[in-house]
Amino acid sequence: MGKSRAEIQQAYRERHKLKGPAFLSKERARHRQNYVPASQLRKKKKEAQNNQAKLRNRLSRLRKKTRENDVEETSGYGSMSIKTGDDERNQPTEQRALIVKLPLTKKGAGAKKINARALSRVHREIKS
Repeated sequence: MGKSRAEIQQAYRERHKLKGPAFLSKERARHRQNYVPASQLRKKKKEAQNNQAKLRNRLSRLRKKTRENDVEETSGYGSMSIKTGDDERNQPTEQRALIVKLPLTKKGAGAKKINARALSRVHREIKS
C-alpha cells in the first residue's frame, strides 16, 4: 500500500532537514525571488489581490456567523421534553409545554453597568 500525503510530506521534510543549511539558504533565496511587495504591484493586480482577500474574509465571517446561529437558544424550561407534530396540537392547552423565546438584546449592558459603577466609586474615593 502506498504512502498517504502526510507521510510523503513528512519524508520530504526529513530529507531536506538532512541537507542542512545549504537547503535553507536556497529556500530563502527562492522565496525572496518569488515575493513581490504590494507597493511594486500594478494597480489592477493589487486590487485583484485585495478583492480576493476581502472575499476570503467575507466568507470566513459568514461561516462563523452560520456556526453561531446553528445553536438554538431557549429558556431551558421543558424544551427537551416537547413532542413535535400533530400530537402536540391535539393535546389540551393545559398539558402542552410552553416555549418562550426571549430576545437577547443588550448583552453587554450588564458589563457596562458594572464598569460604570466601579468608575464612579473610584471617582468618589478620589474626591474625598
